[in-house]
Amino acid sequence: MSDLKTVGLEEFNIPLDQLNLPSIINMSSSTPFLEAAKLMFEKKIGSLTLGEGTKIEGIFTERDVISKLPLVLEDPMRPLSDLMTPSPLTLKNDATLSDAISIMSSREFRHLPVTNENGDIEKMISIKDVLKFISELFSEHMNDFKPINDWNKMGVSLQEQAILYDYHKEEGKLSEDVFDIPIKRIVNTSISKFNSQTSIREALLKLHERREAIALIMEYETELVGVVTERDILYKVFSSDLSLDLPIEEIMTSSPHVLSVNHQFGNALSNMFAYGYRNIPVVNQEGFPIGNISLLELLIFLANELGLRNLLKFV
Repeated sequence: MSDLKTVGLEEFNIPLDQLNLPSIINMSSSTPFLEAAKLMFEKKIGSLTLGEGTKIEGIFTERDVISKLPLVLEDPMRPLSDLMTPSPLTLKNDATLSDAISIMSSREFRHLPVTNENGDIEKMISIKDVLKFISELFSEHMNDFKPINDWNKMGVSLQEQAILYDYHKEEGKLSEDVFDIPIKRIVNTSISKFNSQTSIREALLKLHERREAIALIMEYETELVGVVTERDILYKVFSSDLSLDLPIEEIMTSSPHVLSVNHQFGNALSNMFAYGYRNIPVVNQEGFPIGNISLLELLIFLANELGLRNLLKFV
């Protein structure tokens, strides 16, 4: 297996201040939720840090819309201080990428604020930033995975191949054939499915109850017609004051791209980068939707392979 490119943990010891991370938007925690929702829609962002000046008091993400849904529905104008995660975990800019991977995969964070040595908030690192860094380490192999959107029409019938990666993998290292692993090993099958005529209110309350962030929208219980994520909820419902009594089909992303359980890790990553997805519905060989794969599942898988998940110092 000497011809396969392999990287070790040393590749991830790069300090965060050497990465090209986006600047953050720091808002007052007294900002009303609806005002923040409109800003997040305009800026096409999924998280805000909250505080005065450059000091961070809390973080608010689109996930909080679902987790704090009863409070949001009771008073959409309530301040973000009621909805935020207070005193969030942060990393200093001299922390390493491996530190970020460990925390994000262990705590299932999709965003992590980065501060300078004085504790001033400067940047935000996201799961997508991490996965792009990893994919660029294997850019030559990743070029083999072109975006896929019409594999059914192309008559592709994928058969699971023997994955040599299982026979030579080493903890603390990644080799390029990790991207060849079929996504059936990573797919999240615990996912809600709603009829397209289910009201937005009912769907949101069920997502809150089940602590889920995505739902597949179905017709006749077998046909996938759309997908709804927490970003759809934030952008299409609360940033536009949409009635919660409308059917869920009003806010779904229609006819979403799907992947088969036998498509590969690299296919999922390529589609997510090409189309800006964070979630992709997954179907079985018969085309029936069985779950979802997200950026978070991909990161957790890689973190496990590197031995970076659930490290004691971050528990």
